[in-house]
Amino acid sequence: MNKLLLFLIIIFFPSALFSAQSSVVLFDLDKNETVYSENKNSELIPASTIKVLTALISIEKFGLDYRFSTKAYSDENNNIYIKGFGDPLFTSNEIKKFCSELALNLNSKVIGDIIIDQTFFIPKSINFEGTKKISSNTYDSPNNALAANFNSVCFQKKDNIFISCEKETPLLKEILFLVKKSGLDSGRIPVPSINDANLLYPGYLIKHFLSKENISCTGKVLLTDNFKPDNLKEILHFKSDFTLKDIIEKMLFYSNNFIANQLFLCIGADENGAEIEKSSDFYKKYLAANQINANVTEGSGISRENKISGAEMIKILKKFKPYYLLMKNDGNNNFYKTGTLTGVKNLCGYFFDEKDKVFLYSIFYNNSLKNPFDEFFILKQKTGKNL
Repeated sequence: MNKLLLFLIIIFFPSALFSAQSSVVLFDLDKNETVYSENKNSELIPASTIKVLTALISIEKFGLDYRFSTKAYSDENNNIYIKGFGDPLFTSNEIKKFCSELALNLNSKVIGDIIIDQTFFIPKSINFEGTKKISSNTYDSPNNALAANFNSVCFQKKDNIFISCEKETPLLKEILFLVKKSGLDSGRIPVPSINDANLLYPGYLIKHFLSKENISCTGKVLLTDNFKPDNLKEILHFKSDFTLKDIIEKMLFYSNNFIANQLFLCIGADENGAEIEKSSDFYKKYLAANQINANVTEGSGISRENKISGAEMIKILKKFKPYYLLMKNDGNNNFYKTGTLTGVKNLCGYFFDEKDKVFLYSIFYNNSLKNPFDEFFILKQKTGKNL
């Protein structure tokens, strides 16, 4: 090897020489046998390929037609209470529709406070990595029982004034301070937990869209941790326009960490709410019941504590086979999911040959300079001369 190249690799990519790891498996589903493997039992960081497992478990628990709910209640003083149950796609268009339906069920055109109940997600247990800071990384968006627009805000500066970069979403004054603190002139940033902004943001949007329905809010947007529905009147049980099938397609296509961990938390939820420990325990029991050996601490793949081997990922892909069309595809009979973190480049999925024979593959590279798509091309050559 060229001495200068070796020197540069040692300085900038030492892991490529000393701790590169791989786990590669090619599996013939029709024959139910492994065609090729390399370190198939080495447990590595799966990154976002673990979203396939999250999709699988959520489908088996809820069903593809499942729709998330958001409920509204009123009290004798015309205060409105909004309770969220983890809807991952409570976006501006959905909030606008929610407010249109809510307006039809109100007894008055004037309401008091808008009170947000976030208690379905237990607050102390939902702080994934990076969610307490102002960040330019949307994967730092915190998860909430009621979360608007993936707990993020999109903006741009025009004529020295910040405006929304989404026509359906206003840039509200209550969160403008976050935009200014970001130091950016444009982009999409998470709404962090500073000043409870992430918890209150959906309430601010609900107040805005209710005003468009000629509903006047004379009070404030507040939080409650003492929600007692027995003392209230339920006035709206809103069902999302999106099915779980829609949600999973978006999660897998965009590799959306926020959606994945909304699902992760809801998977383990019970009548007392959702928390990381409950979901982690649910995953452990599911993996054990299906004889899959893996460590999963959250559902998106952002954690480096997640570990799984290529052979175990094949087991997940076998179970996910009925739903492979939900995955991204390259137009050449390859349905796949990538997984990328610093030092991690992974790929898994399904490949159909010209005779519709199905091959499953899992390619994990940790601390390696190799490209998993290059390895996939090599694996294709192993599936038969008819390719």
